[in-house]
Amino acid sequence: MSMSLAEKLKALRKAKQVSQEKLADYLGVSYQAVSKWENGITSPDISLLPDISRYFGITVDELLQVEKIDERAYFEDCSRRSEDMFRNGKREEIIPIWLEAYKKMPNNPAVKEMLMSVYFDTDKVKYQKEIIELGTELYNTQNDPMLDSYYQGQAIGQVSRTYYENGNTEKAKEWVWRAHSIMHSQEMMFMQIEDNEEWLVGDFRFANHWFFDKLFYMAMR
Repeated sequence: MSMSLAEKLKALRKAKQVSQEKLADYLGVSYQAVSKWENGITSPDISLLPDISRYFGITVDELLQVEKIDERAYFEDCSRRSEDMFRNGKREEIIPIWLEAYKKMPNNPAVKEMLMSVYFDTDKVKYQKEIIELGTELYNTQNDPMLDSYYQGQAIGQVSRTYYENGNTEKAKEWVWRAHSIMHSQEMMFMQIEDNEEWLVGDFRFANHWFFDKLFYMAMR
């Protein structure tokens, strides 16, 4: 169980065996201010956190007791748990898994994409607002050009379908116009210029899978 900031400060000071006055002198504040911090009456100004952390030889995250997680391992664990539930038809129960992941990793595009997709697969009408908000965030992602293209494509596909399912055809078309046409897609272009046979086969398989996937569902409609 983590301590409060007041308890953490007091513990750090006692472990270092310094007085409130000595810590106050270092920080350029009154010893009464330090006393109030340790009693939970007030908290240090945010501008002082780096100096406090430096004084005790720890990071600001350690001072504030920010939880550190292995993002890759945590993502894989969430994926395994959600896959098990998906196979058992428990789609609604998958949502809390990715909501918690989104809370812990709010800037991870893969987490946003998974949460958006879970909402999308569960109920495009009920979760319209959530899908559109996450899709808009993903569409505006600017980290890695190759990954951004994938996430933007996912966002366009799911946001446009969500608008359509909710009766807003104009907004659906507006989003579809953001997508690249088939003849100008990366996969089509790479297949025309790729020299590496393994990569060429990979591009062909990827394009084939998605083209037939979309054709199948259009035929089903």
